[in-house]
Amino acid sequence: MLVKQFYGADPLLFLLTLATCNLPLSSVAIDDMLSLAAGRNYGVAYFYFSVDRPHEQDFHHVLSCLAKQLTTQKEQLPESVGCLYDELQHGSATPTSHQLQNVIVSIAKAKTFSRIFFIFDALDECKQGLRHDLLSFFKDMTDQGINIFATSRPNPQEIDPPPCNAVTIELSAKDNDLRMYILNQIDKMLNPRSLLSKNHRTEEVVTAITQKANGM
Repeated sequence: MLVKQFYGADPLLFLLTLATCNLPLSSVAIDDMLSLAAGRNYGVAYFYFSVDRPHEQDFHHVLSCLAKQLTTQKEQLPESVGCLYDELQHGSATPTSHQLQNVIVSIAKAKTFSRIFFIFDALDECKQGLRHDLLSFFKDMTDQGINIFATSRPNPQEIDPPPCNAVTIELSAKDNDLRMYILNQIDKMLNPRSLLSKNHRTEEVVTAITQKANGM
């Protein structure tokens, strides 16, 4: 109910209340893109999937987050957002997924940004039905000149094999890298470090986790 009270204020508050995006504070790929975006007028929007956040496994929620991120990167509100606000009788109704997608396309066509990048992490943790919707969305967005970057563990049914126009890069962590990471994490945690050292179990634990990780 609180969201609806905000709707009547102005178009920007209307958009800001479309979705609460619980996104991680940092990521190597995101940080790199955002550093480039500032000086090159790039639009960057991203979404992280997680099985621990099932309430976010919804296509409408994903579109809301993307539209919100693109819009708040500009000082001037995109015209398409203002039009949607008026169309919904000053924000008294919730936009549909189709309307949100139209807003994103309108921003792309208006050349508000020199280039637009959408980044999606962990497609394998996305619900199967939503993943199907996203693949269709990816095609629509690339047709509009929007760049899509997505990560996934191997073998989700819908993306194996990947779309014919996709460029794929397979990454696998080396055992030595995993060992260094695990040892570093153990060293940061006082209780596990003390317990493992006392029982001389550090090597056994590190080896077992490295083998189970299987390059992930």
